[in-house]
Amino acid sequence: MCKVDEDKDAQIKFMMKKYGVKEYDTANAKNYEKIFRKMDWYERTIKLFLNFEKIKIEKE
Repeated sequence: MCKVDEDKDAQIKFMMKKYGVKEYDTANAKNYEKIFRKMDWYERTIKLFLNFEKIKIEKE
């Protein structure tokens, strides 16, 4: 794993804790990556977790 991946992984884990997201939807994460790749990492992270929140709410 390169440094960027480790940082990103740590950021994702932090955001999951912060927003109480239990599952990391890796299948969708790849799609999110394609969509958000050109965005700033911070913005991308926020949008990713807004999507996770939506998915979580729909599952409940």
